[in-house]
Amino acid sequence: MTEDWAAEQKYVGITVSHDRVLNRITLSMPGYVEKALERFGASDIKGAHSPITYIPPVRGQKVQMVPIPDENDNPLSGAEKTRVQEIVGVFLFYSRAVDSTMLTALSKISTQQSAPTRRTLADTERFLQYARQYPNRETIIWPSKMQLKCQSDASYLSETQARSRAGIILYFNINEDGTLNGIVDAISCIIPTVCSSVAEAEYAALFLAGKEIISARHILHDLGHTQVSTPVKCDNACAVGIANSTVKQKRSKAIDMRYHWIRDQIKQDKITVTWAAGSENLADFYTKAHPVWHHKLVSSIYVRTPKRSGPQDTARGRRIDRANSMKLIWPNAT
Repeated sequence: MTEDWAAEQKYVGITVSHDRVLNRITLSMPGYVEKALERFGASDIKGAHSPITYIPPVRGQKVQMVPIPDENDNPLSGAEKTRVQEIVGVFLFYSRAVDSTMLTALSKISTQQSAPTRRTLADTERFLQYARQYPNRETIIWPSKMQLKCQSDASYLSETQARSRAGIILYFNINEDGTLNGIVDAISCIIPTVCSSVAEAEYAALFLAGKEIISARHILHDLGHTQVSTPVKCDNACAVGIANSTVKQKRSKAIDMRYHWIRDQIKQDKITVTWAAGSENLADFYTKAHPVWHHKLVSSIYVRTPKRSGPQDTARGRRIDRANSMKLIWPNAT
């Protein structure tokens, strides 16, 4: 067991830097992405500003169908399959440690890695282009009251085989410039059960969020940070009503059997679930692919991209750019 009060060493591969002037901690993994790209022969590829190729919805349709897999999409060879699996494994650690904006893309690729096809390989190459574009992301942690908060969201029937995806983010607070402070965990995963409605998918996401919250609360308690009831924001009023027992659902035996554990945590005052507008839900970022413009606009909320010093790279300029971005996303936000 070692001690490092200067906080200038690596911890499980993460470089921890303590700026005592600005009173902040910076988490980074310099050189990790470059080495990974060199390993996979992708050092000279062009960059991309989003990790997933965005397919816009067809306007005017009441039902948006998931693209049907092409029967002529050839499976990968053994070596290509191993390469895809290695890329997922190498970058999954980096995304959980530093750059959570990669999680959704990696999760989508990982669901196909047991039987990958040419389309899977194309998605993987797109992800490598994103890693090439942003190789040295950083997570900034500022002092806070260490009170856990959470936001939860779900995208209904957005995955193959009629499945839905949950997005969850745990953090301590939101800074004045709109950035997240102290991201405890970010999750992008397929909901393990097939949900029969949007409300059920959102409620299932709340259930998954609750499990992560209770685990994090125990750790914080052991570290000496006593927790009040953890607030959770959800953008589906029906799911919030079911969780708080203010809405009585019908034809929902699946919900009764699988997800009502979240109600017990609410009754024990460990979790408080409230509604918030979908446009203000930060967990939405982890539920689906987004267009490049949106990804470039909001990624600075979750992670910091170091820029070259120059006339356009002042601290004030970054705050103004981020504030203008926040107004575009959330015009009614203070």
